[in-house]
Amino acid sequence: MTTYRASLLHDPASGAWTITFPDFGWGVSQGQSLLHALEMARELLHELLAHLIRRDEPIPTPRKHPGRLFHSVHLPPFESAKVELYRALKASGLRKAELARR
Repeated sequence: MTTYRASLLHDPASGAWTITFPDFGWGVSQGQSLLHALEMARELLHELLAHLIRRDEPIPTPRKHPGRLFHSVHLPPFESAKVELYRALKASGLRKAELARR
């Protein structure tokens, strides 16, 4: 199962949580509670990965980010398999058309 660590920063003044994924270096979301922030983190991760796949760009390997600011976000099994298949295809150097001909 593919797991990334999300940074969740709480703003006590507004009560909101800001979500980022340091492995990607871009993309941000927000939740009004910790539970809502974790739901939004899953959606943000899905969108970040979908964007990279659509653009045929490499997907960053998840790194360890220790600390209380970070929360693990797991991809569902089907999405995790899709990401691993995409990584394997990129690593092989095969193009989609070449794979289809085989």
